[in-house]
Order: sequence, then structure tokens, then C-alpha cells
Amino acid sequence: MFTGEFSLDDKHCELGIYLNTPTQKHGDERLPAKVIGVAGVPLSKEELNAFFGNPHAWDMLYVDTPGKPAADFWADNLGPMSLAVGKFKGSCVTLKFGLKPHEVCFDDCTVKSCKITRTAGGVTMLAFTVVGLKSNISGDLAKLDEFLDTSANVSIAFGDPADEDDEESDDDQDELDLDHQAAAKPIEVELVDAEVIGDAPTPVGADPGAPKRAKKSSMSPTKRTLKYLRKQGCQLVAVTEHWNPFANVRQDLFGIIDVLAIRDQDVIAVQTTSTGIQARIDKMVEAEYKNPETKTTCLVLPALFAAGIKVYVHGWRKNSMGKWILREIELS
Repeated sequence: MFTGEFSLDDKHCELGIYLNTPTQKHGDERLPAKVIGVAGVPLSKEELNAFFGNPHAWDMLYVDTPGKPAADFWADNLGPMSLAVGKFKGSCVTLKFGLKPHEVCFDDCTVKSCKITRTAGGVTMLAFTVVGLKSNISGDLAKLDEFLDTSANVSIAFGDPADEDDEESDDDQDELDLDHQAAAKPIEVELVDAEVIGDAPTPVGADPGAPKRAKKSSMSPTKRTLKYLRKQGCQLVAVTEHWNPFANVRQDLFGIIDVLAIRDQDVIAVQTTSTGIQARIDKMVEAEYKNPETKTTCLVLPALFAAGIKVYVHGWRKNSMGKWILREIELS
């Protein structure tokens, strides 16, 4: 069990909302480090068995019980479970994020606070905290701040298991775990936020000396995506949805595309929303195009994929700090 020889390659994940900067003990010194939480890493049956080093691990969590599947029972009654192993030292974690994509590698780092969550669908979700010396981190570390609390991809090679109370423990550091401790200092996310455009005028009869309330611009999910894509280096970005005055509705390109962008050799199609991401994805999967000339019908997504077009869903929401953050999902 937990031999330290387990690895995952290019798995979907959710990044934590903060990138904390404590110090970590290294020999007799304390050196600058980086700490980030990673959650929502899906483990298949085979991956879960390999993770625990037990060919029956999945069965012990998901086998049927009389009258009710075990997975449904545990999902309804228990939350995330912490592992008995305190940490995995000498691990290597690579994060890929953004459309480009950007990449950050934590080499010779510590993976700790591992938790697993059972789901009714039989896929086990893994969450953990990555602690790495800043000198051992390579890639676009400065960009990582902009993509906190968003979807990403993670590759991880677990190192050797160790106890939490070993002599080089970093538990006394200002670490941020996956529960996003309130004591941590928030980092200003640079993704698009409502912009203050000046003071609102003083209403007639109001006290002119009273504090004025700032007026904020209203920015739609589509406009946020336009700004985001331009910041990601797309040379051409355009809105493809339009208003149909006869039907009195907004219509997307091929029924699913709000924004089209060109970056180098890539053609990027995006559906934007601020609610119901899964409902949008379901709608896109079922979307059909009817050719008025040949009277034939085809599914839209497979045709786009066959043409080499990358298709994304952008879900925008406000986080606990009042900042607009992006959840980006690539369809394939």
C-alpha cells in the first residue's frame, strides 16, 4: 500500500483559490516555497486500485449492498476521507492551465493532505496540497495567479510516503489546504472583473456630503470571454451570436458558438454562460445542423472536431472575494 510508485498523466482538476507563499525547512535553512491546493482529480477503478496498491480497493468502496449501491450510500453520508499516509516526499507535479496552455512544474515537491471522495458514478475524486521550494518550480509561475480557482490539467508522480511528524515537517508553515483557510491573504485575480467607471450622480434632494456609491459597469459573460481571449494572445476574436428580430431570440453560430477566435494555427470556438454549465454542454452535444440544400442533418460538435476546431465552454461566476473567475472546459 502506498509504495510511492503511482502516477497520473494529464488529468482534469480544479485549482485552489490561493497560491500561498510560506517558507519550508530545507536542511538547516528555511527557504521560500509555494503552496497550492488541487481538487477534483478523477480516478478510475484501475487508478484507484493502483493508488492504494490493492486490486480490491474499488470493490470495497463501490460494491452493491442489499437494497442500495454502496457508492450511493457513502456519497450521501460521508464527505472526503483523509489518507493515513501524511505526505509523499520527492513528488513531481505539473499543472497545465489556460488556452495556450501555460505550464508550471513543481519538481522534488511534497504532496500532502490527500483526500478521496466517492461518487455515485463510481469515479473517485482525489484532492491534495502541493508544497514546493520556489527554486524547484519551473514554468509560467507568474501566470498561475491569474488562473486560480479554475479548471486545469495535472500530471503527478508520487514520491515516497512519509509521516506528517517527520523531522522536516512543514506543518508549522502558513500553508493553505484545500479548505481554503480564511487566514490566508487573498491574491487579486486578474481575470475580468466589473470596472468602476466613476461615482454615481447625487440624487435630487440627497445629502451632497454623503458618501457616493461607485457605479459599476455591467459586463456579460460573452464580453468577459472576449477580453480573456485577447489577453491569451488570440490575434482575431469576434462574437458570432446575433439577434434575430423576427424570432425575438439570440442565435448562436451553428446553435452553440458565441465567440470565435484565431490564435496562431488554432481555431477556437467558445460557448459562454454564467449558469448551468452542464446544461449547456448537454445542449451542445445534441445540437444538429440541417443543410437546406441537401436536406441532410449532422451533429455539430463532431463536424467541428473533424475540422480541427477546438471547442470550449466558459462558465463565469463570482468567487467569495467578489471577483469574477472562469471555469474553462474543453470538449473533445
